[in-house]
Amino acid sequence: LSKRYWLYYVLTFFEGSRKQVLGTFGTLILVQQFGWKVSNISLLLLISAIINLVSGPILGYLVDRLGEKVVLAFAYLGLVLCCVGFATIENPMLLAGLLLIIKLLLVLNLGLPTYVNRIAPPEELSPTLSAGVSINHVSSVAMPLISGMLLPVIGYGGVFLMTGGLVALSIPFALAM
Repeated sequence: LSKRYWLYYVLTFFEGSRKQVLGTFGTLILVQQFGWKVSNISLLLLISAIINLVSGPILGYLVDRLGEKVVLAFAYLGLVLCCVGFATIENPMLLAGLLLIIKLLLVLNLGLPTYVNRIAPPEELSPTLSAGVSINHVSSVAMPLISGMLLPVIGYGGVFLMTGGLVALSIPFALAM
């Protein structure tokens, strides 16, 4: 860990904290609240994968063209809106659409390693990215665990509002890049 890359570490922590919660609880609500079957979820995830495969190069171009700061801040704002949607919308088809948007916006997290690649000298790149992956993994395991324990108390709406708040905290850090 190096103080020089604190911003990357913070954003990576936030990324790990939200990605598993959004993916896991996004599909869980469709299954538990709306009775979606495995085939429905599988089809939704297949559609998401195809959308991400086709749009990946375009999103990468946006990161290159607009910069990490703008793209990540936009993605985080979109994720906040999707979290609010998941907390308030009761239509499973709209929630499925929001889940597709969430999965698409999560692709824009590719701006984090490109940011480090741009600011780190070659000899510091690998250790910095490795530290980021470790931070990401720790937070991506801890946050769903915490959210799962809170789910009976705060419900799905509370989990998504809590996650939306966490994502909103990412925006000023992204703008500081």
